Amino acid sequence: MTFRVSKSVSFSINQRQTFKNSAPPPYGFCYLDGQLQKDPREYPTLQIIEKQRQLGRTPTEIAKFLSDKGFKTRHGVSWRQAHVFNIVQRLKNSKANQ
Repeated sequence: MTFRVSKSVSFSINQRQTFKNSAPPPYGFCYLDGQLQKDPREYPTLQIIEKQRQLGRTPTEIAKFLSDKGFKTRHGVSWRQAHVFNIVQRLKNSKANQ
């Protein structure tokens, strides 16, 4: 008796492996030809977040500032404290690793 993997199962496995090996780019960046590049739609917002952080604003204050100005997240929703907090943590970690 021989077992064969159906095409739908093998395709599903390939999809999972591809997703597992590739993560979405950090906020403010995108992949272009496999290289991480500044995203022209998000990078200006990332700069605003960094500037607000340098001014001593909390993630909650930054989220309110962005939402009040009409900025939306990558997924088109209003900014929340958790969104900003995660971005700020990534910025801190990337600066610590430089």
